[in-house]
Parts: sequence; C-alpha cells; structure tokens
Amino acid sequence: HFLLNMPVASFPLDLSIGLVPKHILAPRGGLAARFEDDYVGCGPFRFVSRYRDQKVVLKRNEHYIEPVGPKYVVVRTVNDEATRILSVMAGSGHIVVNSLSPPVVRRLAENPEVTVSHRPAASVTYLSFNLLDQRLADPRVRKAIAHGINRASIVQEQFRGMATNAASILPPVHWAFNTDTIHYDYDPDKARRLLDDAGLTPDPETGFRTKVRLKVTTDRFRRNIGAIIAHGLAEIGVEVELVPLELST
Repeated sequence: HFLLNMPVASFPLDLSIGLVPKHILAPRGGLAARFEDDYVGCGPFRFVSRYRDQKVVLKRNEHYIEPVGPKYVVVRTVNDEATRILSVMAGSGHIVVNSLSPPVVRRLAENPEVTVSHRPAASVTYLSFNLLDQRLADPRVRKAIAHGINRASIVQEQFRGMATNAASILPPVHWAFNTDTIHYDYDPDKARRLLDDAGLTPDPETGFRTKVRLKVTTDRFRRNIGAIIAHGLAEIGVEVELVPLELST
C-alpha cells in the first residue's frame, strides 16, 4: 500500500519506471545517485554488463514471477539507419522498435523473412514555437500555422498511413486524453484570414507575409517532413527557412 501526501494522477505510471532498493540507493547519494556499471533490475531480465554506449547485455531472471524469454538479450545502439536495416535483413539483429522510418518499414514488410508488427503508440511528432518572438506570441498566428499544414498529406505520404492526426500532445491511447480537444484541420483560407487579423499582410512584391526559421534534425525523413511543412506555409504567405541540425544541437 502506498500512502501519498497529495493526489498524484501519474503515480501508477511512475511505478512502471522501476524501483531501486533503499539500501542500494542510499550509499550512492540517495535520489542524486548515479549508476555506471552496476545497474539494479527486478524485472524479467537482470543486468550483466555494458560496453560504453554501444551495447547492454541482459540475462533471464530465474527468480522472476514467471521466467520468460531467451537466456540472454543484447541491446545494441546503432546510430545509422542503413546499418540497422542491414542488421535486420542479415539476421544479426532480431528486433527493432520504432527505429526505422515508415518508408523503410513499408519496404521491409515486403520481405518474407521479416515480420512487421503495428500497434498504437504514444510517440508524438510535434512542432514547438518560440513565444519570445512577438509574431508567434500571437495565438492567431499559431492557429494560422496549424491550419496551414496539411497533416493528412504528411501522414499519407511520409508516414505511409502509419500515424494519425494528433489533437494534442497526448495520444488517444493515453489515460488523460481529452476527446473534446479542439482540432485544427487543414484550411488555407482560414489561415490567411487569421494572419490578416494578426496584421501580417502580404508583401506586394514577394507575396510573403513574414519569414520564420524551422529547425529539423539531419535525418532525411524529418527533413522531408520539414520541406512539406515549408511548402504548405508558403501557400498561406509564411516563408520558411529550413535549418537541419544534429538532434543534440
């Protein structure tokens, strides 16, 4: 039984992160503890070893409630997508989770030696705004951008149908999803009216109302999505400078 000092709606989900015994945590500094090469686990697999950031070796936990799975599991980090693809096709990699772009997944599904499994996911692709920019601080401008992006086209052309239009940062499978959330459907005319109301009128020479910078990762799939967004916003008079950067940057 857990007795909380205040209501915490996410508490059941917080428990899924994992529990660390107090007698192991305390000598390492309590909540500020760091684990380098002696991780603690109480699930179906136990930690065996780690080689830098390249791989982690796990062993089946025979003391688990119902021991399952193979005796050993090796989790590898493969940064390059092409290498991940070849690993799966060659059989040196057995399972890849959400690490291949949808166009690649569609092609792999045609391979009789590869099984592709689809399930609803909680991953969300989002566009964030810098509200220190006075133009973007105006909600009418943000709504116009939302109406100016053809998300259905992105889902169909880039995600190959393996996604749905989001209504919020929370997906429908999330326990806190609100079915009454406002939807911003693709509506270029409404987007232009909102920009007019916000005082962003078209330049008589270029036709553009304003210019923004859209930062994306260097991943080709994400760059393609950025290009589609840029094209759509150009149609409503928002010029977009696409800036690919490494994810960490």
